[in-house]
Amino acid sequence: MKRLEDLAERIRNSIKLKTIRKGYFSEEENVMTGLDLINWFKTELKITNCEEIEKIAFDMNEQGILHSLNAEEKEFQNTIYRFQVDEPEKAANMLQIYKGPAKDPIHLTADLVGKVNELLKEVRVELSSSEVGIKTEKLKKSKVYHELKKQICELQTISFKNLSNNEKTACFLNIYQVKLRFYLKD
Repeated sequence: MKRLEDLAERIRNSIKLKTIRKGYFSEEENVMTGLDLINWFKTELKITNCEEIEKIAFDMNEQGILHSLNAEEKEFQNTIYRFQVDEPEKAANMLQIYKGPAKDPIHLTADLVGKVNELLKEVRVELSSSEVGIKTEKLKKSKVYHELKKQICELQTISFKNLSNNEKTACFLNIYQVKLRFYLKD
């Protein structure tokens, strides 16, 4: 799975995503076609076997990394695809499906607080005495940011079932603090 995620990230960072009109009144943004994928594999990885490319796209689809928007289309070249991370109006922790083992909610949420603090030290900038901002170009390149995004996806596995009320409160406060840290000055 990790190899597929890495490959998907490489494709997404280098392929030209586009907007495709569907019908008269709707369009799909940040998409590509099977033909775009074929051309990318031929150019970037020198893979010319279309069956192999289709198999990779199928595996990404099965893992929830890539979605087919017109599954009824029989021809791979004409199928429209979108990466999970480009799904519109999705919660940040649902942009990538986490398939790993469930972690302890208290440790996971505490780790998130630590990770966001680490990230903010790296990308925050003073705009004035009362305002702070984020260096977006630094954020996009930050390894810590990409680790944080993956770690946020792990929230999908949290089960509060066996936690006491105090432990639940601690988890929610940690999650709230992660959100709040982006708005408050150090």
